[in-house]
Amino acid sequence: MEQNLNYLKDQLKYLGFGESLNDALKESITKGHDKFTLQFPSDREDSKATYSLNFYKSKQSDLYFFNSFEVQLEKDKNVLNHQFQVNGVKGVTAKEAINFLEGRSVKTEIDFKSKGKQEVFIALDKNELPKEITAETKLPVKYFNTNYGIDVSNILDNSPVKLANENYRNDALKALEKGNFVKVNYSSKGEEQSGLVSLNAQFRSLDYYSDKGVKLDYKELDKDFNLAKQESASQTR
Repeated sequence: MEQNLNYLKDQLKYLGFGESLNDALKESITKGHDKFTLQFPSDREDSKATYSLNFYKSKQSDLYFFNSFEVQLEKDKNVLNHQFQVNGVKGVTAKEAINFLEGRSVKTEIDFKSKGKQEVFIALDKNELPKEITAETKLPVKYFNTNYGIDVSNILDNSPVKLANENYRNDALKALEKGNFVKVNYSSKGEEQSGLVSLNAQFRSLDYYSDKGVKLDYKELDKDFNLAKQESASQTR
């Protein structure tokens, strides 16, 4: 049991749930139930999220598996709920699940029954979202695999943004794939200013925001801002 427990603890840690559930996990396994669920609350400044982590006992042995977790996110008077499958430590993390529910693209590995394991970007299908969303709403999801041609490095280098330095660029690439916001400088109406960007996998581009998180229309940006410098830098790598 100890080896199985340690593996599950590692899963929780790597997937962003920390170590606060370790005692409850051990207690639940000791009771020997066929399945159990652990609750993991997470309060954020602008929203409230609750995670339900699902564990199942193998029918062939005494081993337990962390199969999936559900996230319920309360934000902007909506309640969004979605279940994420756990694939070892390569699945969507706790933070990435929130990024997905907030409408940003996230890169992950999914085990499709017919096609096997594939690296894909997932995103909410905003065109199919109903006007009224509750915890019972089945959220529409879009999947973009490697054949879709999403090159985050190319997208970033050919976008009208300025990054602090090369090291920051490398961190920015990883952050965008996780669905995080990245701080950049861009120009609007001839004036350089700081703001945020996130990856839009569907359109193979970036979404732009003010430094306060207000989404901008791409038409507001000066498209030639810093592109010549970016192209020159990419050619030297």
